[in-house]
Amino acid sequence: MAWEITGSGLFKSSFVEFVMRDKDPEAYITADYKEANERWHEWYKVWKQQPGAFGGSSGDGLDGTLPW
Repeated sequence: MAWEITGSGLFKSSFVEFVMRDKDPEAYITADYKEANERWHEWYKVWKQQPGAFGGSSGDGLDGTLPW
């Protein structure tokens, strides 16, 4: 999952979270949306290798565009 975080007094940031059965949850936050996007794609590829994985409601996200 990925979110863009904004708010009063906060810097615009991107938050990426990876949660998968049988693996420890991981999270990444950065002000650089390109870094967040790279991490999302990396984790997506790991998730996609799992049996029963699907492309999600907005496609596979591997075309270089932001996942959100």
